[in-house]
Amino acid sequence: MANFITSVLFVAVLVALVRWGRRHEPHWVDRDGSRFIARARLLDARGGRPGRWAPVRGGIGRDAVVLRSGFTGTRAVAGIYGVEAKVADDHDGHAVYSLRGEKLVALRIPVRSPLVARLDEMLPR
Repeated sequence: MANFITSVLFVAVLVALVRWGRRHEPHWVDRDGSRFIARARLLDARGGRPGRWAPVRGGIGRDAVVLRSGFTGTRAVAGIYGVEAKVADDHDGHAVYSLRGEKLVALRIPVRSPLVARLDEMLPR
């Protein structure tokens, strides 16, 4: 009986850790707000199925966002982009921005991140 109870508790802890890990994705912003790590996905301009959310490294210039591949080697989102629109303000605790360059990309950032204010300043009026 004790083995059964410990097995159930072990599985419950694993499930809780997986759920917590999916909600709290890695995010980092430099002190001056010029470099960051977030998640991005490729969007199809014709309305096709979007790509998967992947970690990206980025930098913010005066009027552009530069994205590079993250740790998993997703080179598809690499490029220089302008902030086009704020798509969602609270998408499960994240702000989602539409970036346009050679490709159309969605950038997902936690709502409490200081990067949100920087990207809001770059939105077209």
